[in-house]
Amino acid sequence: MAFFQNTSGTELVRDQWPGSVARTAADELAYQQLTHQHVVPCTYEDMCEWAYVWHDARSHNFSRQFRLLHHPTPTYDQMNLRHVEITFRFQGFLGKHNLKTLGNWNGNPERAYRASQSIELHGGHFPEVFSAQFHAFEHVKTLVHRALLSEDELFHMLSDIGDNTEQRIAFDRRVFTKVFNPATIVDQWRITEKLALGRRLADGTIERCNQFIFARGDFVDVAAAVDIANVKTYRGIPGVSIQLCPRHVVQLCKAADVPTILNVPADIALDAVAEPSIESTGLLF
Repeated sequence: MAFFQNTSGTELVRDQWPGSVARTAADELAYQQLTHQHVVPCTYEDMCEWAYVWHDARSHNFSRQFRLLHHPTPTYDQMNLRHVEITFRFQGFLGKHNLKTLGNWNGNPERAYRASQSIELHGGHFPEVFSAQFHAFEHVKTLVHRALLSEDELFHMLSDIGDNTEQRIAFDRRVFTKVFNPATIVDQWRITEKLALGRRLADGTIERCNQFIFARGDFVDVAAAVDIANVKTYRGIPGVSIQLCPRHVVQLCKAADVPTILNVPADIALDAVAEPSIESTGLLF
């Protein structure tokens, strides 16, 4: 797991939220004790030394053959290098979301490839704390774009992307994975891995939960990897889609308790009612 720093590089974003609410019992190490790989750089130049885009030629998914990995450190034994994919830890207030087990799938097998679970985070009354994560991830996107696109392709693609002036961080996870079924000799869409959902207890430990727990305005922790896909823009020019694929979502503080625990006005918990849902994940942490 990689944690974000504040913009001055003196403290983790995790530790800047009031009341240590973003720390769990599993987060035992302080900022100074974390290794180089576990702290996300503040600047783009440092990001280029910290992460790189790796081509996985063995992948059968030709639109997704690239992954964001840690640069090996000088202390690694060169004979034991491992490809370590980066997982980022974000904190923020839950906005629009769909955590149903089948996401937005409408039941049509032909639309299974588009089924996804989605999350949106914002900073609420703490825009400065949240913006450190937002800007650091912008550096990640710049690195991936420059690694995979020519200058002309990059220019055209960025001109087609609107500015995220509200500083919201979006996550999107594909529900189904295409797998080969030797019995039918065809590819089929299956759920091969579920999104882990949990909630923080008073003692800092995490217990499993289902999607009924989550509501808009909750303060949450999201662990996510970077999903890189080759696409074409609407102009037909090659481009790259960069999405954050969530691995876990943990409710650190429910919306109703935010005003008390984080000492903010009660309007932070607007629309704190979850959309109706029909399935639970039943996952263990």
